[in-house]
Amino acid sequence: KQRARSLLERLRIENLILIRKADIRFGPGLNILTGETGAGKSAVLAAIRLLCGEKGDLQMLGDPSRPAVIEGEIRCSVLDPDLFSGEETCTLRREILPSGKTRAFCNDRLIAAAELKKLSQEIIEFADQNEARELLSPASQRVLLDQWAAIPAATFARSFALQQKMASDLARLKIEKEKAGLASQTAQEQIAEIEDVAWKEGEEEKLAEEHARLAKASEHLSILASVQSELAELALPSLLRKMATRLPIPEAASLLASASVEINEAERLLDAAAASEDADPLALEKIEERIARIEKLKRRFGKSYEEVDARLAALKSDLSTFEQLDERIAALEKEYGSLLEENQKTAADFSRCRKKEATLLQEAMQKELRTLHLPYARFEIAIEPKPLGADGCDAIRFLFSANQGQPLQPLEECASGGEQSRVFFAFKTVLAAKEERGSLVLDEIDSNVGGIAASILGEKLKELGKSRQIICITHFAQAAQHAHSHLLVEKTADAQTLIRSLTAAERQKEYIRMTGGRPFC
Repeated sequence: KQRARSLLERLRIENLILIRKADIRFGPGLNILTGETGAGKSAVLAAIRLLCGEKGDLQMLGDPSRPAVIEGEIRCSVLDPDLFSGEETCTLRREILPSGKTRAFCNDRLIAAAELKKLSQEIIEFADQNEARELLSPASQRVLLDQWAAIPAATFARSFALQQKMASDLARLKIEKEKAGLASQTAQEQIAEIEDVAWKEGEEEKLAEEHARLAKASEHLSILASVQSELAELALPSLLRKMATRLPIPEAASLLASASVEINEAERLLDAAAASEDADPLALEKIEERIARIEKLKRRFGKSYEEVDARLAALKSDLSTFEQLDERIAALEKEYGSLLEENQKTAADFSRCRKKEATLLQEAMQKELRTLHLPYARFEIAIEPKPLGADGCDAIRFLFSANQGQPLQPLEECASGGEQSRVFFAFKTVLAAKEERGSLVLDEIDSNVGGIAASILGEKLKELGKSRQIICITHFAQAAQHAHSHLLVEKTADAQTLIRSLTAAERQKEYIRMTGGRPFC
């Protein structure tokens, strides 16, 4: 069953290079553009390329005072409905302003050029002589084989990129572990130092209060002891009594005796005060030692309990991180090993699939090349093992021989320009059913061929147009005669480009022009 595809149905161009204004309608199948060299065919392709997100500049403005506007109307109901919000048609627009800035729109919604490029790449594929030459690249050859074999290479590439990231993360963690050895030891020592002091919240204030009380009591006790010691040395009560007994003056003797009694009472009071004073030199010493340890912590780790406590928490967090490195490395190594094993298995599955499908692709290509006037051509796909990479574990090379008896050689070493073009067409034909994009734009892809080969390419273009929309510039009437829609690009008297659709009669006249004035059948 034929699969429906997206179509570039209409292309409107204003003020682009030599095109003042054009409204081009493309149909399904093969759309051919012809015209004299310099008529402006490249401007049409430039418009489509701008619509596909390529860069534009002021040199592309026909009138530098006005913007260039390129608008493409696309039937996109066959695409992913999420891409264009489920709409059946989509209008993409690109503008180049006189200031040099460019703008892009999708259904009149301003979008980034990158988004425009992504949207258009879902719809339109470009191919010119450069794309044909890309067949010479091993990377492009692998892509073509994978497209034929329906291998999800992009998914694998993402998985391999994750594998590489894991390997990088593992290397980084192991370096961190080496560096963490000394840091971990330092953190452990500092944690032990802080925890050994066991400073509690509010403790510093209580120590200060108790220290002040004990210091004051100690001072009082010291004064009392000093006075008691001096009184004991003087032995005043005994001396005063002796003196009182020898005095002949009774009144004086009585006073000395009373003084002796008063001093005895004072000594008793001093003894009682000293006994009641709550002074503990040992306790005071311990408190001072405790305060000294806290002060040392403050000098090293913070000015307050809160700061020291926060530092302890940070050190424990760092230590926990260091200790978790081994766990993280072990877990990541396990995860990496599983992903590596999975990727190796997937790559091996890809390899088996590629080898199987390569045989079928070779057969299909061999058949197509014969229809493209290369009756003796041989085409093979060499698959050799290589280290695991983003594209799997296969090194892929296209081998080609155009002539009988000629050995197979790498395509890039032996194929002429015309042979490359025909190999390219063969691929486009055999892969037509697997290509998701609807529109294929070809820019003089047949320039390296002529004669019978050009006629055959025209037939292949028409055949390809049954499954895809083809928009093709050609200089060969042999190719143009197969068009479902033929557009002529011509230059007017005032050097402007005009694009119009040809009637059947006008086509015949154009064929004659293209063949140098000779009738064309």
